[in-house]
Amino acid sequence: MDLVEFSTRGFLTYVLVLLRVSGLFVFAPVLGSATVPGQVKAAASMVIALALLPVTAPHVPAVLTIPYMLVAAAGETVVGLLIGYAANLIFVAVQLGGMQVDQQMGLAIGSVFNPLVETQDSLVGQFYFLFTMFIFLAINGHHILLAALVGSFQSVPIGTIALSGRTLDMVITLFGTVFTVAFAISAPMVLALFLVTVAMGFVARTVPQMNILIVGFPVRIIVGFAVMMFTLPAIGYFLAKTIGAVLSGLPALVAG
Repeated sequence: MDLVEFSTRGFLTYVLVLLRVSGLFVFAPVLGSATVPGQVKAAASMVIALALLPVTAPHVPAVLTIPYMLVAAAGETVVGLLIGYAANLIFVAVQLGGMQVDQQMGLAIGSVFNPLVETQDSLVGQFYFLFTMFIFLAINGHHILLAALVGSFQSVPIGTIALSGRTLDMVITLFGTVFTVAFAISAPMVLALFLVTVAMGFVARTVPQMNILIVGFPVRIIVGFAVMMFTLPAIGYFLAKTIGAVLSGLPALVAG
């Protein structure tokens, strides 16, 4: 009977760990990409959960009941989703900034399907998305993300989740970071294209015979790509620092 009880408790603990890991794979950047087959995600989640099982500190009661298991399963899923979603917000910010740039350059009509997020994405937004993904991998963001997952079992043991006001405040701060990053990425090109629009207005008043609508489109595209080329190193440095800051703050978010 002791062996049967031990096996049952061990299996249920493994299921709870698996739920937290699986929640991470739903929203996590790169790891939870739509281009990764579901079978690969499921297999990776099961292997990672099995590897984390010896290092977890479960607070499983002596008597396992169905209500406890339901509450614990929901809590573990929420923790995994929270970690993955917080890490993915930077990619959302990059897409938002790219969308603003496309609208100013006149490329918004040429939106394409982004298979990584399974949504329609602007051209510049998709470029920045892939650029951010390369930076994420270059700074070993996937390693930091998995380390945050491992650390979450120390700060929030299995079955002890309790959402607090501190967590809500940190999530609101992350949403503010989304708009900050989007503005920082799009500001140089939006400002340059605004100056182009003003210049085109003066040209239209000076040379009314010129078709500004026909001339303006290629000028805006050329200026937009030129500014993007010159600002890309600075944007890459800014994104690397921001991604590192967000990922390093994940343990504090989970501890909240």
